[in-house]
Amino acid sequence: MTERLEDRVRAFMQDDPEFPETGAGATRVAAAIARFVAGELARSAGAVAGELPFPEAMTPSIDQALGEMVFVTAPIAHLFRDTGETVPPKAEREQAFVLFWFLRLALEHRENWRKIAGAEIERRLAILKAKKQDPGLAGQAGVEVDHD
Repeated sequence: MTERLEDRVRAFMQDDPEFPETGAGATRVAAAIARFVAGELARSAGAVAGELPFPEAMTPSIDQALGEMVFVTAPIAHLFRDTGETVPPKAEREQAFVLFWFLRLALEHRENWRKIAGAEIERRLAILKAKKQDPGLAGQAGVEVDHD
């Protein structure tokens, strides 16, 4: 059960021994809220830096990201491989590679994940086009793939 933030702040302020029941000035209210927020931040800091939050329920973004079929993911996997990523060659591994990328984007960017994915695909297509026009460009500045 998720309480509304206002209710949680009110409950915290009622339980705080420094917050008198009869009321307090704006400074004391702000201090109580600040202590509450600091406690919430400390509680949520248990997540390891660099990890993405994973929701308890399926979101539309995650549903879309994980619902892509192999005929969509295979060409993307080939593009990543052709632009320097290590992508296993089997179809199911290619699909897993792309779905994992999509999932990370969906978790990080929510409903904007497709726009971010599209921009990265366009960037990689431009790299591939440049390499095909001049094979000597492969590996030179401006044509290298960023490995995040």
